[in-house]
Amino acid sequence: MLVSSRAGNANVRNLMRYGYIWLLLVTPRVLLAQDALPDAREAMNVIRPSAIEAHITFLADDLLEGRGTGTDGYLIAAKYVVAQLQALGLEPAGDNGTYFQNVPFRHSEPSSDGSSVTLRRDGASAERLSEGEDFYVPGQMLRESSTVEARVVFVGFGVTAESEGYDDYRGVNVEGKLVALRRGAPAHFESSVRAYYSDNVVKARNAASHGAVGIVTLWTPDAEAIFPWAVLGRFIRRGNVDWVGPDGAPGTAVPQIRGTIVLGARGVERLLSGSGMTAADLVEANEATELPAALELTLSSRHRALSSPNVIARLEGSDPSLRHERVVFTAHVDHEGLGEPSDGDAIYNGALDNASGTAALLEVARAFASLRERPRRSLLFIGTAAEEEGLLGAEYFARNPTVPLETIVANINMDGSASWYPPAEMIAYGSEHSTLGEIAQGAAAMLDLALVPDPAPEQVFFIRSDQYPFIKQGIPAIFFMVGRTSSDPSRDGEALFNHYLTQLYHTPHDELGQGLDFDACATIARLHFLVGYRVAQQEGRPSWLPGDFFGERFGKN
Repeated sequence: MLVSSRAGNANVRNLMRYGYIWLLLVTPRVLLAQDALPDAREAMNVIRPSAIEAHITFLADDLLEGRGTGTDGYLIAAKYVVAQLQALGLEPAGDNGTYFQNVPFRHSEPSSDGSSVTLRRDGASAERLSEGEDFYVPGQMLRESSTVEARVVFVGFGVTAESEGYDDYRGVNVEGKLVALRRGAPAHFESSVRAYYSDNVVKARNAASHGAVGIVTLWTPDAEAIFPWAVLGRFIRRGNVDWVGPDGAPGTAVPQIRGTIVLGARGVERLLSGSGMTAADLVEANEATELPAALELTLSSRHRALSSPNVIARLEGSDPSLRHERVVFTAHVDHEGLGEPSDGDAIYNGALDNASGTAALLEVARAFASLRERPRRSLLFIGTAAEEEGLLGAEYFARNPTVPLETIVANINMDGSASWYPPAEMIAYGSEHSTLGEIAQGAAAMLDLALVPDPAPEQVFFIRSDQYPFIKQGIPAIFFMVGRTSSDPSRDGEALFNHYLTQLYHTPHDELGQGLDFDACATIARLHFLVGYRVAQQEGRPSWLPGDFFGERFGKN
């Protein structure tokens, strides 16, 4: 691992960040309770468990075929969301006076019959690697066909983090070469900073800035423990999607990177053969190393155009001086659509992910619409498209907002807003970065919920949902996920949560009949409502905490 003496300062900053979280946890639970909020208390009880169940029942029905990007099933779901918001009296805030913001996409599907990977080791004959056993080829977004041949340099995680005193590229030249790198980022980074540097787009841009022409991701044992090779293959075979800008170019693609592949355990072993190193050696040392090998990548993909709309509705604020500012609520409406069958079922219904978040969005909108007096700030409710393809609908809106970006004061995101047990605690991703953390603590106190730090930073959930594109535009954001502790001793929260992650998540089995607790789902929706209500009512807008990593990198206020 290449770490300079500046890492000590980074560790101090990390302790300060964690210290802020724990300060929130021990603060008396009076922040919001001290306020006189009879209207808010009354309105949050408008959120109905039965309505959340009904919304999920419709959105996760087989009729919608998993709400895949660019499909009729997704459009049916989007029109359902529009109908619900329109019935509540919310006004359109999309394109041309409608509730829709159309988002154009490019889908790139890998073509296995036109792709190959050839390994050339010093002093040895060329070897043709086997797709599926040794490697996978993701859809290449910029080119339908390309060929790259270059030496391979291992660069650890492929991370350059000046603020953390860390650089995997220090002392190595990768100009014109393929960089081999690991999934994720250093474990000693603070959770959200670790998530930022784990972003594949951040890594690709960093590789390009150092002169690399391609990326070889090594699926080392730590990656395998999170995404088994077979599961990764299913994701890759679905193809890649990117939003397309007015110039026709994919929004997140990096032109200098001419090819990307993923090497599995057998492929890594073959790459390292003759080097005297194993995959375990690479992981343990994590040091930049020029490998005695070159790879020739011949890559083929098929491109097609898709489109799906974001749904956008507004509730106008009541305060003449604040109603031009907006609190944005988001939930992604899409899921994976039709895919590889499991037990004869090929419909990826996405009941929890994210029919539940969409249901919560609709019920939170109902609660706000029921208020006797509208909140001071205006509210936007956005049902996003293509979250499962890389947060693309939210990214498109954040880059092409239908309202002035500077008027958005906060984002509150709802993704997987459900539970199988009555929660005793919630994880508030983003709470340690802005004053939204204090607001969340007060709201949680009203519902007898504790807030806890991220228990699984290696999963990098912070960058895996729709709040992240808003953060990258300098907008404070927060995202809640149910904690692992149940308030009912007879229901093991840890076991139920892990069962979902290992057996149901992103499979056809994420369906209605998985034992969701709809009273708990309503509690989670009420938490989102209370946070948004407080943000909409307070005089000042949320702000980044002093010295915060994301505030300094992206913040504008």
